Amino acid sequence: MAYLHENKEEFANAVNLASEYFRVLPIIVEKDYYVTMILRELSKRLGFVVFKGGTSLSKCHKAINRFSEDIDITIDSKLSQGQMKKLKEVIKKIALILGLSIPNIDETRSRRSYNQYILEYQSVLSDSDNAVQPVVLMETSFAEVSFPTVVMPVRSYIGDMMMEEAPKELKNLGLEPFEMKVQGLDRTLVDKVFAICDYYMQDRVKKHSRHIYDIYKLIDLVPQTKEFKALVKEVRSVRAMTNICPSAQPEVNVPDMLNLLIRNEIYKDDYENITSRILEEKVSYEVAIEAVRKIAMSGMFEQQSSEEENNIRYLEKKMEAYKAGRLKVEEHELIEE
Repeated sequence: MAYLHENKEEFANAVNLASEYFRVLPIIVEKDYYVTMILRELSKRLGFVVFKGGTSLSKCHKAINRFSEDIDITIDSKLSQGQMKKLKEVIKKIALILGLSIPNIDETRSRRSYNQYILEYQSVLSDSDNAVQPVVLMETSFAEVSFPTVVMPVRSYIGDMMMEEAPKELKNLGLEPFEMKVQGLDRTLVDKVFAICDYYMQDRVKKHSRHIYDIYKLIDLVPQTKEFKALVKEVRSVRAMTNICPSAQPEVNVPDMLNLLIRNEIYKDDYENITSRILEEKVSYEVAIEAVRKIAMSGMFEQQSSEEENNIRYLEKKMEAYKAGRLKVEEHELIEE
């Protein structure tokens, strides 16, 4: 297959045309193209990967209106050491196919539960922008299994433009929409509520106020039902098994923690100085934080005393269930080229 970016002149022309077509900066269109191509190649080769995070919210769910440039990848089942090694090899192969470099490849380890791959591309744009570098950051995390997931189409700005203007060229250039497993909105909302608590407890508030905006956008899309509360409990039990999610531990009262974040305006400065600049709509901190207040008052994240007393037994049962079911992945799910 011939890739559009292999012809720099045609690629630059397509980037600029799509920029005008959708009224999006050329640097965003260019990066979106590479994000899409990386995801396409990844989904073709590995059946267990799940696309999550802010980029999935904007690119697939169309749930948020903010710039998000990274790729967050997780799994739908526990991986063997062989599968974890396979993932790293696939990422290296994708970089080779797409003409990307990975300057930090020697710093990654296939046995780690978390890695960040720096995928660099050569920009065809003459005007550089320090705010958007010609780099796609791919984060892979195996600490938690993603559930529930949905299969959704993944598209690019250039592909959508060509679908209207030159549909016959789509398939030849690998620009037609494709499907990929994506983490559900309900799970993403749960993760983000725990995340703003975790980052505060870890003294890592900077650049994480974007989760406040995302919660604001998601709360009206995710019904606060008994099913959602059950999901919160299940996710909490899984997060509590890791050492990177302190707010999921049984002794932490999440509603109290959320009220503390609101009362002390923990994320306000970061939101107003950083997050507000990447939004494609005007949403003030005062408006966004009300969504967190709703979560705190909803009762969805409360733990009953009986649950706290039996927490160890509860976690053990959940671990047994995961070992027996959701965490199991068969080797044949790996798709060879």
